Amino acid sequence: MRKVRTHTTSVLLVAAALAAGLTVTACGPTNTQVSQGNAPASQGGEDPGCQAIASQISGISSQLSATSGNFSAQVPVLEAWDRDLQTAQQEAQSGVVAGALGDTASGVENIIVDEQNLISDPNIGFSQLDADFSNYQSDVSELETACGFSS
Repeated sequence: MRKVRTHTTSVLLVAAALAAGLTVTACGPTNTQVSQGNAPASQGGEDPGCQAIASQISGISSQLSATSGNFSAQVPVLEAWDRDLQTAQQEAQSGVVAGALGDTASGVENIIVDEQNLISDPNIGFSQLDADFSNYQSDVSELETACGFSS
């Protein structure tokens, strides 16, 4: 059970880290750190895709926290997070932002499958979840960069 908690907490920490960056930026003034000459006005924190995900992240983080250590309860929360990412991807105006949102959604989908597999057979171990989680962390970093949020 301790191993399950560690992995669930790790997913929660990445979501919370993403939430911190997105929430601060979404509630703050216009992001002036986005390149001022070479980036389109819709890129970064001003992109509707970034704004859409920023409005969802607080609720998802709270739900992940509440379900920490329980894959059966966490999978539906991750499925909602995946839907939010996909919706934000559709709203994105920047191709870079849309790509980062899509990659992050794919990472969440992989984690969902891994957790469902662990629910079905806890003896399969965590190696696939570990690998997919590592990839997800990279996707989150790319999303933070695409939206102009610092990690």
